[in-house]
Amino acid sequence: MEQASPPEPSSRRRRRSVVAALSAGVAAAAPLLIGCGERPEPTGAPPSTRLPAQSKLPSTKPTEVARLARSAGCTLRAPRIEGRAHVEREVDYRSNPPTSGPHLPVPAPEGAYAEAPPPEALVHSLEHGRVILQFAPDAPEDVKTELKRIYDRDRYHVLLTPNRTGMPFEVAASSWGRYIGCPRAGPRAYEAISAFRGTFRDQGPERVP
Repeated sequence: MEQASPPEPSSRRRRRSVVAALSAGVAAAAPLLIGCGERPEPTGAPPSTRLPAQSKLPSTKPTEVARLARSAGCTLRAPRIEGRAHVEREVDYRSNPPTSGPHLPVPAPEGAYAEAPPPEALVHSLEHGRVILQFAPDAPEDVKTELKRIYDRDRYHVLLTPNRTGMPFEVAASSWGRYIGCPRAGPRAYEAISAFRGTFRDQGPERVP
């Protein structure tokens, strides 16, 4: 007679439920990608001025990014690295927006999101060298539209998403170990964020094509 398997410990069941919920968040967000398929959304710019999805704009020196950030009244920070372990739980990151730390085993795919993936999936994307453009959920529509236009100009290794960690900025961009955050969006803030993307892209500890 076969013996019944012992019941799974409650702590393990809880861990499994947490990672399942977080992974489901990645899967649920993925179909909400904006303008990343065969029919990209209009951005207001003529097609001739938009680069193909895999083109990269020229990078800027870090000192120039710092100058642009100061001019725009933005905050440029390199927070202490919080680790990079794979976990099956929610993480309380010290940096906001998060720039490093424990994260889900599966990264968030590149793209423009109408609904934010879990922060733990986004941090894994940062580890792979991606840059994440972010906006406050209550940002005006013109801010979201302009940030989408910036994203469309150079999508290579870039994500665009609403922020869900309560960051104290209207717009921001993060890479592994760095972020730029702007309390108010505007032409100078957009210029600084664009420069940040080109300079700190592909700077994660894992280089993933």
